[in-house]
Amino acid sequence: MQRKISISLDSRLIENIDSLVKQGKTKKRSQVIEQIIKEFFKEQTIKQAVILAGGEKPNFNKSDFNQNLRTIINEGVEEIYIITNLNEWDWLKQHQKNVNLHIIKEKTPLGTAGALKLVEKELSQRFFVILADISFNIDLHKIIISHIGSNSTATIGITTTEKRLSTDTIIMEGTKIKKFAYGVPPKEKSFLTNSGVYLLEKEIFKLIPKKGSLENDVFSKLATRESLNGFLFSGKWRHMGYG
Repeated sequence: MQRKISISLDSRLIENIDSLVKQGKTKKRSQVIEQIIKEFFKEQTIKQAVILAGGEKPNFNKSDFNQNLRTIINEGVEEIYIITNLNEWDWLKQHQKNVNLHIIKEKTPLGTAGALKLVEKELSQRFFVILADISFNIDLHKIIISHIGSNSTATIGITTTEKRLSTDTIIMEGTKIKKFAYGVPPKEKSFLTNSGVYLLEKEIFKLIPKKGSLENDVFSKLATRESLNGFLFSGKWRHMGYG
């Protein structure tokens, strides 16, 4: 259903729009404006996601896993790659009518970076990466907006936690992460922690090793290059290892 609205535009923009109409590429000004708006919002749609459920003993709750899947699908993701060494995934059938699900076998533990490397050729655009061992309630669209505005290679969902539970040192200036260190000694821990929800550009594969960690081997490098964005959220979040 279409609705009429009234807008004011710069005179030069109107001249450019009218030139397209005169060239016969469209019949009306409104059609040109509508197409431009559609292209703008198309950039804000993420079609692919990767869920990392690998390692020797993946630790996740099926109910939380299903809820995370629904959150991703509701955001408009159409294709999801689950990287794991587990064999039984029949319980995911309830989602298969809504999205293309692919189970990718991780034969030996490769780390979060190495596991992601397995689907490099399958990913054609920017994509979400979600760690399987978390439960989250985040507005993913706000992460997309933050990421696009930052012009960064990667955006990390950041939340607060008790210092003793943190795994990271994260120093931010605005939304830019100036320092990122994972698995740090207790004295260096911060109250900010990485949530395990990422939005990445395809170009990140230039930094990803065949075996290794996104958190140790990639994000720290992006921070030094000022290409790591942080999205601080207040929604509910839980890491399975925290109980």
